[in-house]
Amino acid sequence: MERNDRAWYVAYGSNMCRDRLLAYLEGTVAPTDAGSAGGVAEAGSRSARYGPHRGCADATPPTADRAVELAHRVRFRGRSPRWGGGVAFLDLDVTDGICTPARAWLLTVDQVLGVVGQESRRPVDPPASLLEGLAVGGAVSLGGGWYDTLLRLPDIDGRRAVTVTTVQPLPLTEPTAAYLTTVAAGQAERPALPSDRREPTGPGGPGGSRR
Repeated sequence: MERNDRAWYVAYGSNMCRDRLLAYLEGTVAPTDAGSAGGVAEAGSRSARYGPHRGCADATPPTADRAVELAHRVRFRGRSPRWGGGVAFLDLDVTDGICTPARAWLLTVDQVLGVVGQESRRPVDPPASLLEGLAVGGAVSLGGGWYDTLLRLPDIDGRRAVTVTTVQPLPLTEPTAAYLTTVAAGQAERPALPSDRREPTGPGGPGGSRR
């Protein structure tokens, strides 16, 4: 797998919102940081909304996005310093009857690794070998912060699809209004779900086999 190949990064929380995802791709600065990433964050700017992100080496926007539904339950856990409350985590196992709305972003493999590395709070991006050896439905530890697990989802249009979640027993908590507003904005931005893809994506949904 080449780092400029394309793969789908699947978001189910705040990263469904395009503006939020672009913070990971383009990078942002801390509100009081005047570093080379863009200077002091102005009120109302992306940096002020989301805090610092190192960004990706390739800041090109996604070349496509797709509405998908996941056969995995989402739970709000932990207390995010950025959001002030719980944030979304995807169960590793599928649950019959669950259709979680999500948004798949088509990025280069290098960008996927960059976003995943930032979400997992790793000091450097994970290697591409993690994607190459991961079977559909499989998960691998990333280490780092809360989003410490890479989950392979069924392929979308013949391309690999992955997301991140946690295996940590974080407490169930309530999300803040600001977080839910960002999630709702991402859901509203999603393209219409194709009529032939209204079954949940997961082992047992389109592209996968029931475990």
